[in-house]
Amino acid sequence: MTPRVLDIGCGRGTLLQAFEKFGCRCTGVEHDSIPIDHIGANIDFHKGELRQIGLPQEHFDIIVIWHVLEHLRNPVDNLRQVFELLRPNGLLALAVPNFGSFQSRLFRQHWFHLDLPRHIHHFSPETLSRCLEDVGFLVTSLSTYSLEQNLFGFVQSLENKIGLGRDPNRFYALLRNRGTGSSPWELLLLMVLSTMFMPVAAVEYMLSGVLGAGATIRVSARKGDGLK
Repeated sequence: MTPRVLDIGCGRGTLLQAFEKFGCRCTGVEHDSIPIDHIGANIDFHKGELRQIGLPQEHFDIIVIWHVLEHLRNPVDNLRQVFELLRPNGLLALAVPNFGSFQSRLFRQHWFHLDLPRHIHHFSPETLSRCLEDVGFLVTSLSTYSLEQNLFGFVQSLENKIGLGRDPNRFYALLRNRGTGSSPWELLLLMVLSTMFMPVAAVEYMLSGVLGAGATIRVSARKGDGLK
């Protein structure tokens, strides 16, 4: 049977396009404020709130919520909806920032992944596991390693804390071409400094990951016997 994959907060559909190449039937959901209307000829794409879209229950083998749950106003209710959409023994792949991380405690309001007001909720490994288990999921793996998110998050948080750039997360904005009134020299300076900070970020990445206090939580969970 062809695996069915749902990506909630799918963006431009890069992940779903990769799943499609492996023969999966793919569905994507994105917020209606995102200026995207098409992500692939063979991908079923929806815009709007998950419950309003009316996807069939017990339909999907894999559901991905990758750095999206923290943006949602009622994350537990969304997890319940995801539980209903998964087939028995279906897989949920989930990632969120780790509010219990070393970076969060060190940088506090300067922490890159705090990202107020876009991030409405934050989780520690304990609170996220409890939310999943209360809904009925069985957590099969949990890690706080994420090479891209944790290394860059440390560098940007450090730059925020020491006041580099006119605005918080300035380097990130420049890399995403969201900087206004910026000069190539500013980008070059931040790139040089970021490279200098990277060895410290690598040490933090390894140590915090070993201690379960990395800046990102990545979870795999299975649909259990029934909704609690």
